[in-house]
Amino acid sequence: MDSASHHTRRCVAGLALLVSLLVAAPALAQVDYLKNSGNRLGVGLNGIVTGVADPFASSVQPPEGFSDLPGGVVIQYPLGLLQGTMLGVWRIIGGGFDLATFWAPFSLSSPEPRFMLIPGVEHDGF
Repeated sequence: MDSASHHTRRCVAGLALLVSLLVAAPALAQVDYLKNSGNRLGVGLNGIVTGVADPFASSVQPPEGFSDLPGGVVIQYPLGLLQGTMLGVWRIIGGGFDLATFWAPFSLSSPEPRFMLIPGVEHDGF
């Protein structure tokens, strides 16, 4: 009888652990969901605000490799402006999408930020 009683206690303890995990899992998932939603909201807002700086930043300091092109000493700055404009448009559109859909369980659509103005927000990559 002592062995059966011990086995019953172990089954009850295991069942109690299983029930507590099933009850706690949605709450833990909700905390993670809220954190990710807040992060998407911040990254989207950051992309919209900083997207206008990309054309200027890329024309002042063009990406490496532009100077290696034929005539690169002359054309690296206009190419940097063009590249920065396209990146800024992508950043603003992606930031707008992230901002509009922060509540949905999507991954980030904004490119990696050049400047991060909002503290506590991290871009998690693609």
